[in-house]
Amino acid sequence: MCSVIKIETPEEQLYNESQIRSRNPIERVFGFWERRFPALTVGFRLKLQKIFPIIVATAVLHNTLWQRGEDLPLDDPQMDLPAPWVQLGV
Repeated sequence: MCSVIKIETPEEQLYNESQIRSRNPIERVFGFWERRFPALTVGFRLKLQKIFPIIVATAVLHNTLWQRGEDLPLDDPQMDLPAPWVQLGV
């Protein structure tokens, strides 16, 4: 969903604020998930049919580890994980 660019009503302002408040935690969770499983950031070189089960498995593992109170891996400054669009030349 997109933010309202030209806000004209209080409802549109509330919509934008609600979207921002809900988007930040979701992006943070994806960041945790990608730190735990760097392959999600680097990308897969598999057939599409094989990627979906891998993504689901990493989500299940991440949630299980989170529920058990496992710490997230520390950032490794020597690990260079380029954004997927950099690899595509976009």
